[in-house]
Amino acid sequence: MALTRENRRRIGLAAYLAGGSALGVYLVQLLANEFGAMVRLEDVTVVLPAALLVTAYFVVPLCAAAQSWRLLFPPGDPPAIGVSVRLTWIGLGVNWLLPVALVGGELVKLRMALRYVPDSEDLVASLVGDKTIQVATQLLYTLAGLSILAWTSGEVAGGVREAAGFVLFCAVVYLFYRLQRGGLFARAVAPLKRFA
Repeated sequence: MALTRENRRRIGLAAYLAGGSALGVYLVQLLANEFGAMVRLEDVTVVLPAALLVTAYFVVPLCAAAQSWRLLFPPGDPPAIGVSVRLTWIGLGVNWLLPVALVGGELVKLRMALRYVPDSEDLVASLVGDKTIQVATQLLYTLAGLSILAWTSGEVAGGVREAAGFVLFCAVVYLFYRLQRGGLFARAVAPLKRFA
């Protein structure tokens, strides 16, 4: 009996999950041995439910990030949501695991996305816009956290410094945005197309 394409895809996914899980357990054991510890099955069964919950929790921001990237494409032209989630996941993985200054993942994402997005200019524009929004959001979160820290510690001088830093970073992000709107990245499209 011949396997359908859908069944082959499911078998492949199951094989990836099983292989990835086995590799993960092996790497944890290798790390534990390196530091003179022993990973016991009882320890894994205690930690596994929490690890699965963290993994499930990560799916929510991952899907939100993929959907927000899709919104930056012209109407009717974004990649499918499944493709966007996969590419976002791979881009984040490259950024987090390799020393690529949080830009290498976007280049990998660009290279892979060209299979699904016919217009490379729209693709580059969406990636630059997405990275700009990420930077602005991270700055706001960081400055909000630092401001709350200064407020709860009761240091007025620290709060003034945080407010000045907040204004400065907002100005830098706004300048970056204005440079984009002024065509700064239009000249970068041609080299990126050649790279892709």
